[in-house]
Amino acid sequence: MRRSRLCVAAAVLVFGTPGTRARGQIWTQQAKLLAETPGEYVFFGEPVAVHASTLMVGENVGPVRVFSYDGSGWHQTQILDPGYPGPISIDMDGEAAIFGRMMTFYGEARIVEQTAGAWQFATTFSAPSTSYVFYGADAGLSGSTAIVGAPQGPGACSFSGVALVYEKVGGAWSGPVLLAAEDGARDDEFGCSVDVSGSAAIVGANAHHCNGEDSGAAYVFEKSAGGWQQVAKLLPADVIAESRFGNSVAISGSRAIVGAPRNNPAGSHSGSAYVFERTADGWEQTARLVPHDAGSFDYVGECVAICGSRAVVSAWGDDDTAPNSGAAYIFEDTGSGWEEVAKLVAVDGDEDDRFGSSVALSDALVVAGAHWDDQQGYRSGSAYVFIPEPATLGLLGAAVAMLLRRRRRSRRR
Repeated sequence: MRRSRLCVAAAVLVFGTPGTRARGQIWTQQAKLLAETPGEYVFFGEPVAVHASTLMVGENVGPVRVFSYDGSGWHQTQILDPGYPGPISIDMDGEAAIFGRMMTFYGEARIVEQTAGAWQFATTFSAPSTSYVFYGADAGLSGSTAIVGAPQGPGACSFSGVALVYEKVGGAWSGPVLLAAEDGARDDEFGCSVDVSGSAAIVGANAHHCNGEDSGAAYVFEKSAGGWQQVAKLLPADVIAESRFGNSVAISGSRAIVGAPRNNPAGSHSGSAYVFERTADGWEQTARLVPHDAGSFDYVGECVAICGSRAVVSAWGDDDTAPNSGAAYIFEDTGSGWEEVAKLVAVDGDEDDRFGSSVALSDALVVAGAHWDDQQGYRSGSAYVFIPEPATLGLLGAAVAMLLRRRRRSRRR
């Protein structure tokens, strides 16, 4: 039987409730968000994205919902309806976002921009031809650069996969520039995951066979005077067959993170994630992230996010609260290496919620989707917002907390 829970549609459900299993930091579950319209198979919470005090939550059968924090709570402020079932990926950067949508064979990507306080659809990217199969499988955005994956597109060879880069110059988007793996092979799924940060992009190929069937790989591209060039192939030695390394990727400045959800460091399909950093000698692995309590079929690394020296790694198969209730782990570079500092779980987590099916990170906020949550109907879905306790914040997080307190005081006057 499902536990009954107080709910307010598309608003705060739980506020100021501890949502961690102690690992050195305390993170608080600040809010639980639900779709405005209850129903079955909505899959609200896959995907999620966050930037500063604004977050976006997608769903399988409906629009993207925009939530904003006003100092007292998270509130739905806008609905963005792309005119088709919800996107499978969202990425935000400042006052712009990109939606990726992979339809039966050929999808699209759409840019939305915030103008005068309202989000509006600005640009649509489409596959150059019908050979770009699964175009829109993932999409990323950084400033004036966007990237879209087509994991069955014509890269190094037919159906090896390709990523497409678009750039905004003088107010207009141009492109695409095609990125392909130098050693790509058929069915590598290059482009299944993509991200971009400034002049660097990372692309996952989770079915690459270099270390065995479906071992996976990830590739880093950088833009110079000569255009976009492949500068690194990321493939740890301990990635073996069926690891699906590259299933998820994220990049932030000179750091990147790659998920391998079917790797076996703590049992079959327990999963892991790897951190890489740009050095004078190129991109080098600096950490392998394996949660302290990882177990079989946790699928650690199914989704990843990174922002500066902090990373979030999902584990939707974690059984901490109930079978497949899910979890997400926060890791930080402490100066002496990457350490697990917190484990996030939903306060009301239940069997098969799959908390962590999507994750997003922005400064001192973590958002995790639980798209199989049944609160409003079978697999209706939900999303959770977490913030750190002030004592665990760095300088940036402390500044954010101070700003929120000032806003609360000003609202009381």
